[in-house]
Amino acid sequence: MSDMDILVCGGGVTGAAFSLALAECGLQVSVVSDILPGKRSSTGRVYALSPASQRFLARLGVWSQLEKGRCEPIRAMHVFGDEQQSMISFLAQEYGVGELGWIVSEEDIQGALDMALDRSHILRVHGRVCSLNLMKRSVRAHFEDESSFETRLLVGADGGRSFVRNYAGFESQFKTYGHMAVTFNLKASIPHSGLARQWFEGGRVLALLPLPDNHLSAVWSMPKCEADSFLALSQNNQVDMIEKASFGVAGSLEAVTVACAFPLNLLSVPSPAMERVALIGDAAHVVHPLAGQGANLGLQDAEVLADVIICRGRHDPGERFLLNQYFRRRARVVRHMQKVTDGLQLLFSRRDPFSRWIRNYGLKRVDHVLWIKKRIMQLAMQGE
Repeated sequence: MSDMDILVCGGGVTGAAFSLALAECGLQVSVVSDILPGKRSSTGRVYALSPASQRFLARLGVWSQLEKGRCEPIRAMHVFGDEQQSMISFLAQEYGVGELGWIVSEEDIQGALDMALDRSHILRVHGRVCSLNLMKRSVRAHFEDESSFETRLLVGADGGRSFVRNYAGFESQFKTYGHMAVTFNLKASIPHSGLARQWFEGGRVLALLPLPDNHLSAVWSMPKCEADSFLALSQNNQVDMIEKASFGVAGSLEAVTVACAFPLNLLSVPSPAMERVALIGDAAHVVHPLAGQGANLGLQDAEVLADVIICRGRHDPGERFLLNQYFRRRARVVRHMQKVTDGLQLLFSRRDPFSRWIRNYGLKRVDHVLWIKKRIMQLAMQGE
């Protein structure tokens, strides 16, 4: 049995970023994961990173690695309704910035974080936690190989199916949308010029996101039955459907990865902190990906919790009053984003004529009201 200050359960993007933020704070920090570094399977998923997330990654010393051809800036965004003339556009130059955000693959950001962890003094543990003993002054985590660690703070960064959340007994609320997000990468014949596009069509949401070397990431959310049918098609037919749904704006497309899919859910944890245990990232909340804010919420969780701990002075990092500061700073932001994405999903999934008219009329009207567009973009760029 080993003792430490903080044990992070989950070595994915959120858990790795949180651990790196604490690398120089004088605490003993360990990260446990059942996946060895460099052995993660490629999912083809990408993240849309906000400027706030970019600043956090730069602070961790990993952004410079991603800048070397591994991320693509978003210089403009076009969002379409059911009708092509129903559109709202966002241009970086309208807001006095060079880019609205960046698109980076999950594989690349995870690799950059893993390399930074390898250079740090943080202990990395390979294994799977199978049980917990929650005590007044510590948590004991037991592993499948019968080893154990005792820690003053256990941080659950282990995803939407979080073992830590479930075993520790956090209250949670779960909703399934009955939709899947199909993702794969494509090569386009027409340069994307840093333009991200998104189409809302009753029940479906298609996004074409810019990647380096004139590649695109296609993320197509649709009802599960339609996703199953899509995945059963040949790759050529899948690409044809993407070209048709995107009105040929990217020219001819060529698939460069195999399509994969993941379910879309809403997960809410009313209080992601208790004595000795805190949750971050998808362990604490899951939102619909239509606004591209899931990764940003997780990275901001990591930054806020790390800052609360670093500013603790002589306080124990696992004390409830300290963890409550993290909860209070994140509660409003997370709750707001969940309400926004859930409401948009409801509005844009309905296929009745009135809902169709409302969303198309709304997009056209908002596109002509600059202060509303600025407010929307301000919230997105702050990751809030």
